[in-house]
Amino acid sequence: MPEYVLPQALVFQEFQLVPTALVVPLRATPVGPQYALFRYSDSDEKPGILVAGSYNPDADESFAWPGRPAGSVVDFDYTKVYMDDALLLYYSDAVGAGSEIRAVAGYRNRVRFDALVLQTKNGFDRSGVFGDRDVSPGDVLDIVASACGDPYRVRTQILELLADPVPAVIGDADADVSNKANLVVGGTQQQSAGAYNQVYASDVDASAYDGRDDGQVQETYKVMVVSGSAGGDAETAVLRVTALSGTESAVEITPSDFGTPTAIGSRGLLVTFNNTGSSSSSSGQDDIDPDDFVAGQEWTITAQQDYEAPEGESGGVYLGAADTVYIVEVIKGGDFGTAQIRVTTNTGIDSSGPTTVPALDTALPIGTQGTTFKFTAADNGLCKGERFTVPVEAAGIGAVKTAVVSTPLSPALRGICEVDLGGGSSSSSSGTPPDLSVDFFIKVDIEVTENRLGFAPLINWEQSETEITLKTGIVAYDASWTVGGVLQPLPVKDGKVYAHYRALVQQWVSTIGTLDDVALIEDTFDQAPIVHPDNPLVYGVYNALLNANGTDVKFTAVGASSPIELEDWLETLEVLKGRDDVYSLVPLTFDKQVQDAFVAHAEAMSAADVGRWRIVWLCAEASTEKSIYVESTALGADSGDPVLATITDDPETSGTQYTLLSAEGEHFITDSDADVAVGDIVRAQYQDDGFGNLTYQEYVIDAILNDEDLRLHTGPSAPVNTPSKVEIWRNLNRTQIATEQALKPGLWSTRRAYLVWPDEIGNAGMTVAGYFLCCSLAGLRSASLPHRPLTNVEIIGWDDLSRTTEFFNEPQLNILAASGYWIVTQDPNDGQVFTRHQLSTNNLDLNRREQSVTTNVDSISYTFLRRLAIYIGRGNVTPVMIGIVEGEILSILDYYSNFVVQDILGPQVISYGIRQLEQHPLLKDRILAVVDLEIPYPLNNIELHLVV
Repeated sequence: MPEYVLPQALVFQEFQLVPTALVVPLRATPVGPQYALFRYSDSDEKPGILVAGSYNPDADESFAWPGRPAGSVVDFDYTKVYMDDALLLYYSDAVGAGSEIRAVAGYRNRVRFDALVLQTKNGFDRSGVFGDRDVSPGDVLDIVASACGDPYRVRTQILELLADPVPAVIGDADADVSNKANLVVGGTQQQSAGAYNQVYASDVDASAYDGRDDGQVQETYKVMVVSGSAGGDAETAVLRVTALSGTESAVEITPSDFGTPTAIGSRGLLVTFNNTGSSSSSSGQDDIDPDDFVAGQEWTITAQQDYEAPEGESGGVYLGAADTVYIVEVIKGGDFGTAQIRVTTNTGIDSSGPTTVPALDTALPIGTQGTTFKFTAADNGLCKGERFTVPVEAAGIGAVKTAVVSTPLSPALRGICEVDLGGGSSSSSSGTPPDLSVDFFIKVDIEVTENRLGFAPLINWEQSETEITLKTGIVAYDASWTVGGVLQPLPVKDGKVYAHYRALVQQWVSTIGTLDDVALIEDTFDQAPIVHPDNPLVYGVYNALLNANGTDVKFTAVGASSPIELEDWLETLEVLKGRDDVYSLVPLTFDKQVQDAFVAHAEAMSAADVGRWRIVWLCAEASTEKSIYVESTALGADSGDPVLATITDDPETSGTQYTLLSAEGEHFITDSDADVAVGDIVRAQYQDDGFGNLTYQEYVIDAILNDEDLRLHTGPSAPVNTPSKVEIWRNLNRTQIATEQALKPGLWSTRRAYLVWPDEIGNAGMTVAGYFLCCSLAGLRSASLPHRPLTNVEIIGWDDLSRTTEFFNEPQLNILAASGYWIVTQDPNDGQVFTRHQLSTNNLDLNRREQSVTTNVDSISYTFLRRLAIYIGRGNVTPVMIGIVEGEILSILDYYSNFVVQDILGPQVISYGIRQLEQHPLLKDRILAVVDLEIPYPLNNIELHLVV
């Protein structure tokens, strides 16, 4: 069949190679889905998505999607379920089960748990039933009891937790070990030095001895003859008296006559000396006077008085804030009424005295905090220096066992029952409050996961096109509820349930819309007008409008089903075919298949026989990891089989550690495509998580031993003895990421595709996909003259380019740019966001690389198409018609070569010439025109040589 050619004007764009330096690309018809949003996170939308005011844990319940527009399709991948004030049950104590729980007498809103410690505090550990978490204010209690013959149920919240009071303790008074013992009055004497003659101490009388004031109820004296007597007259002698305790000064005295008592010391001791004793002087001591004191003679005299060791008794209260020990010391001895005490503490926090002790068994204040002390046994008064200690412990707080709750308990729960007396009268009787059954809940706002984690394959909720169903027995996890540091599931017993979802609307599907003002968005997208990245089409149009400077923005919606499939995008491209009022296409997706379809569409529409020139803006997510060795080479390359390996104990390392990975037949080193390196990640122990998801464990390669063996830095806790699937991956560093990204522009390599970096961009704290930046660039291109370069041009609507300015450094950005990435960056000084270079994905030469060249020629081409199309089919190929066509061509070129809007841009055509204009030699119904154009190129560099 002969080929049919539609009558039309054909404009061919032909470029010769023009060598030049590096540069960048950008321009506007957003294409994407339009969603009605119903979001938990939005305070305006949240009230409308409440599906259950109270969750029923005992039965499945289904609810229609709240607010879903007619004909819209729920996006199942977007759906989330939230619960406000969810009650997570973490402990139940039934009556008689573990703890006796009762209302606290005298209070309307206190509950005490006798066998439970609610918090780790004050030296007491919480009860083990509470795991690693204290019971906390804000927790909810469900209280159930049978009281006064009726059932009661109360739901209340803990306001405060109280520790049991610990009263102050006053210890027993304790006598110091150095205190005096009981004594009976008496004395002794013995000559201890000097000449022995008839002089001796015949009597020691301690009946009047009193050493209490000096603390010496016992004393030892040394009596030495300083100067002897003469003629039997004792009063001619001089005696020196010394108290060995040192509490009396040594004195020299004149003794009384022999046979008459002599006072020794100052405390009432009397000693009688006589000279009628037997003498030993005759034994070679004839020179010693037998009946006189002889110098050098010395007697040791002891004396003690009647003394009952005192005993003490503590009492009173202790109001101090700290533990201490009171020290009670007798500082003045003697009878009651004159004896005094002084009080200190071992910690220095309190003191008192001197205080006179008026009588036995009389309580005296010691210190200033209410503690008292009395002497209970001291018939002979007090001796100076006697000490007693009284330990005291301050009032404190003990174990936390009481909860103050928000709801006053009914009289019945507090043990107060109404008694019907008949005749319309009643009285109340008080008794022991009933034992209570109590459930403990964590009250928290949660997201309810679809899968019941830890209970596969059970789920917490499911969804359909028309409704969402909450399943019985939902469980949740709270970061605070762990046992031994391990998160534990908690049953959810109540809560307000919200369905967070979005629904795909069909308002602009299969239809091209036009908008030139952001103020008109709400009216234009009235079925789903919210400007948010979760509503991609509206958000994309919004960002295009911000940069379009009032120029029309075209748009169309995609998707008739959910999830959106490639077929939906292809149907949308059909809508765009044949249109000459769309140009910069922006597919709002990272999907490579969709992007390929748009690029192919742009190429096809830009063919001479179609004449619907257009470009495509694209964005690709960063590749942060790379598969290195994921298919077996044991049977040759491209087998598609998994790598099978064991992980066993490494015999070269002492002890037991499963770090030796062995994969028989593999070629980790010698395979030409393998790039296994130390530090790469081994994925092993693959298994299904019960919900259809494949999970695995990761281990770092420590060494490559040979083609088949690797040593892992750490391995699994148990060996993998059966050869099982493993894969080797690499976490990429920034330079490696840049290198991987640099491969992507070459996947298209066309001047009609512009791949934009960054893959994420932010504004006002919200980070969104980079294809929304493409919308901004498309809007900017539509607002600019076709031949205006968009290098170093400001873009508005964004304030966070950290994926450009922080994620990559300058050399890494240059790797992207050299490959054909259009980079958008930000000035670190003023925050201005601007394009770095208007580059296409085809970096063959300047004509194909610089976007303004393509857009300029496209603009000129559209003008020729429209001006020449009016002659198609209306005339014949004659010299006259050729002249008319020549006139049109010259008119258009004259306009483009002379029309200048900005001097720095110049005209769209610098010079031109018609190289050929004639009837086609073979296709007689066609006029062949060849026009040589010189167009302006972007000024990317200025080269200045200063020659001195």
